[in-house]
This record gives sequence, C-alpha cells and structure tokens, in this order.
Amino acid sequence: MRVAGMPTFAVGDRRVVFARRDRSINPIVGFTQGLMKVTRDAGGVDRVLTIEGASVARLSDVRARVNQGLIEARRK
Repeated sequence: MRVAGMPTFAVGDRRVVFARRDRSINPIVGFTQGLMKVTRDAGGVDRVLTIEGASVARLSDVRARVNQGLIEARRK
C-alpha cells in the first residue's frame, strides 16, 4: 500500500529518521518532518539536510536567534 506523502527509501540512502514506536500507517514523525538525509559536501564533510535539501541549523545558531529575538522584544 502507498500513502501520498509517505517517504520511500532506496538501498544506499543515508538518513536520520525520527520514528514513533506506536502502530501507525507511517511511523516517521510528521511524515517527512522526521526524515533527514545525510550528504557529503565537496570537502568530504557529512551534512544533515531536510528532505527538501535545506541545511539543518546548529543548536547554537538557533539559540542565538532566539536570544536576539528576546532582546528585540524587550526593546519594544
């Protein structure tokens, strides 16, 4: 059975999968939101990307943006 929007896999795929243990038609969290792909850049470094190919932010980058937003909100 195929469900629209459900990810497919192929031999050799390098993925990071966030999955649930409970029974579900698709155990991947959020269908494709819980699925990342691993690619190797030109420098030989493995990078984790969203399934659409966007870079996954480092926690320190996210924290800096949140802190900056809090600072700006306090100024208003």
